[in-house]
Amino acid sequence: MLQRPVESPQFNGSQFPSILESHGGAISMDGRGRAIDNVLVERLWRTIKYEPTYLSPASSGTEVGEVLARYIEFYNAGPLYDGLGGKAPE
Repeated sequence: MLQRPVESPQFNGSQFPSILESHGGAISMDGRGRAIDNVLVERLWRTIKYEPTYLSPASSGTEVGEVLARYIEFYNAGPLYDGLGGKAPE
């Protein structure tokens, strides 16, 4: 039988921050539930879910992988963004 950890979830427990700090890391969130910490990644996943997935649904798991790989390649190398000084995310 699996035993549950005594502490709260792994990222809120006391061990995670100390291990992170011992490796030179820091917790990035400014406060509980701070939405802007992940806004760029959330926006990317929203775009990935909508554009290549909902607009042209795949018929198999293999096709899903191929469509997502093509879209991520397009996203990284294709469009130029003002916020990146006119460069692509790649």
